This record gives sequence, C-alpha cells and structure tokens, in this order.
Amino acid sequence: MQQLSLIPVCEKCGEPKQWRKDASHKDGGRFRCRSCMNSYLKGRYHDVYKRDPDSAHHRQLRKYREDLEYREERKVQMRAYGRSEAGLASAARARERRPERYRHSAKNANLRRNYGIDIHDWERLWEAQGGICPICDKPLIRDGGTHGRDSTAVDHCHETGKVRGLLHMLCNVGIGQLGEDVDTFERAIRYIEKHRNEASLGTTAGAAA
Repeated sequence: MQQLSLIPVCEKCGEPKQWRKDASHKDGGRFRCRSCMNSYLKGRYHDVYKRDPDSAHHRQLRKYREDLEYREERKVQMRAYGRSEAGLASAARARERRPERYRHSAKNANLRRNYGIDIHDWERLWEAQGGICPICDKPLIRDGGTHGRDSTAVDHCHETGKVRGLLHMLCNVGIGQLGEDVDTFERAIRYIEKHRNEASLGTTAGAAA
C-alpha cells in the first residue's frame, strides 16, 4: 500500500496536497502532488507515443493498417469478447467508474480495430479538414456518436483499408451505395441535371401560359 504524507506546497500548482512516497528520492517524495504528477506522466506518455514511430503503440497501428487479414481476425476476436459475460461485465465496470475515460478508450479501440488509426490520427484529420465534410461542405459533428445520420464517419478504401478522411454518415453511405465508381457518379450528376432542367422548363412554360 502506498504511503502518503503532507507536504507544504506542490511546486507545480502551489497547493498543499498529498504526495506519494518515492524511494528514488532521498527525501522520500516527489516535488509535485499526485494530481500534477499524474497529468505530467499522462502528457509525457502520449508525447512519446506520438513522437516515437518505433514504440509498441505505433508498431501495432502499422500492423492494423498494413495487414487487413490480421485486422479482421482481431475484429472478430474483440467482438466475441465484447459480447461475452466477462467482456460485458468489464465494460459495465469501466463505464461506472470512469465514464469519460471509458468513452475515450472505446473510441480509440474502435478506430484502431476498424481503421488502423488512433484518436490522435482522427484529430489530425479533423484539423486538416477544418471540421468540414468534403462531400456536402457542411460542418461535421465532433461528438455525434458512431451511428445515426448526424454522426461523423471515417471513410476508407475497402480494397486497401487506407483511411481517406472524415465524412457525414449519410455522405459516406451514399458514395458506398454507388460503389465508389466515378462513372456511376457522373451518370448520376447528368441524370439530376437533366431532370432539374426539365422541371425548370416546365415551370417557365406554365408561367408563360
């Protein structure tokens, strides 16, 4: 069990708080309180992950991106675990204890498992697009969930698995329903323009009569 003692002030926040005993320090403690030290370690952890391409985190992401067979195997395994009694119980405990952290972890796991990216990659896509869907040119919803017409979908090539960007769910479904075929899209455009012009001519003729 970790021993706690009171120190006059934390060098980071300047507040008198409890701190952990640390055998590596000659005075038995750190110069930062627990909350400040946890924030520091968390930031350092993510900085190392983002900076070091050879970290275990990035090696696993590369495997998800480059090995589609492995990605599908892991999706099946994780889906089975998520539906098992142990998986449901674990998720329930995590949701109850730390709901915000659970949502963050669940989103990260979903991105890694389905698209081979992490939440930092998702944020970079968001910033690069300015939060705008490149299909309909309307604002995306950052926290719109993963399902429903207003949610933000990760668009990817189904042949190579490469992520292309963030789209509205309806836009993503639309290009998928048309088979992502350029010729099909061009025919659809001509079809819409044809009937729009015919409707315009009909309105003009009716007004003239």
